Amino acid sequence: MNTNPLPLRAYHLPAEISWWPPAPGWWIVAALLLLLLAVLIWWQYKRRRSLRLHGLRMLHEIRTQWQADHNDLHMLQAVSALLRRIAISRFPRSQAAALNGEAWLHFLDETLDHNKSHAFSQGLGEIMADAAYRPAVEVDGKALLKLAERWINRISRLHRKK
Repeated sequence: MNTNPLPLRAYHLPAEISWWPPAPGWWIVAALLLLLLAVLIWWQYKRRRSLRLHGLRMLHEIRTQWQADHNDLHMLQAVSALLRRIAISRFPRSQAAALNGEAWLHFLDETLDHNKSHAFSQGLGEIMADAAYRPAVEVDGKALLKLAERWINRISRLHRKK
């Protein structure tokens, strides 16, 4: 005879919950993170590209004006101002805004190719240090504009800011 009035089996624990596949909420979070990452990469690319294109457009305007009036001093001042505006927008203000004279030229050299050449401080750009204080200057404008274009292209590839 059976002493147990209800013939029940021993209790079972459910199977452990697996971490894979994740719940639908985690898929949504992962998709949003990937979307955010893609937007940030696109925004950085767009920002660098627009800085480069704007700088090259302004440099072309300076070149056109210089070819029309052959005023080396005005061209030199405009190129220096353009390079400074680009540097301030690309690097921290404390790093680029306060530089002048030789320090400015060394900064341009360093950001051009990490002091491998001294195109600004000991070469063609050397005249930019004190051109604003001279009554007249004579400079190889084509070469200086080409050097400025090379610097703008190089700066657009650097990954600095803030």
